[in-house]
Amino acid sequence: MTDADDYNTEQDSSSADAGIDKADNTRRAELTLFIDSRCPLCAAEVEQLQSLDTAGRLRFVDIHHADFAADWPHIDADEADRRLHAQRDDGSMLYGLDVSAEAWSMVGKHRWLRLLRLPVIRLASDLAYRVFARYRYAISYLLTGQARCDVCRMTAGDAGNAREQAGRCDR
Repeated sequence: MTDADDYNTEQDSSSADAGIDKADNTRRAELTLFIDSRCPLCAAEVEQLQSLDTAGRLRFVDIHHADFAADWPHIDADEADRRLHAQRDDGSMLYGLDVSAEAWSMVGKHRWLRLLRLPVIRLASDLAYRVFARYRYAISYLLTGQARCDVCRMTAGDAGNAREQAGRCDR
């Protein structure tokens, strides 16, 4: 079974409302984030989100994983590297700051990020996000002394496991 098959496993009617995957009786993630595990700042944010996600509502998939294209053929890894992508459990997609605002809201933190999605502020915040995304390795270097994680320690499994890819960087 591929990761995409695992993610899209059908549910029986009794467990659908609870978000329980009937194949293995575990809670399905409500939001799958396609992450850049090579970015130290991104990896740190994933680690924070993961530690706060006690309900298992988030899933992290590394866009640099060898099987990414096969497991997630509808996600362009190059585009996901330029702008954060996420997929809700209903199949709808989120991009950029909408992903961050949704993920942090799901773990009950940084709800102020929703303000960045207000129409008046959205244009400026999206522009700032695009600048950050484009220069995130240089910004990471300035803030952490490390531009990229060449070898990252992942907390669990490969690109198909839920709650994976904490992305701590070996220094």
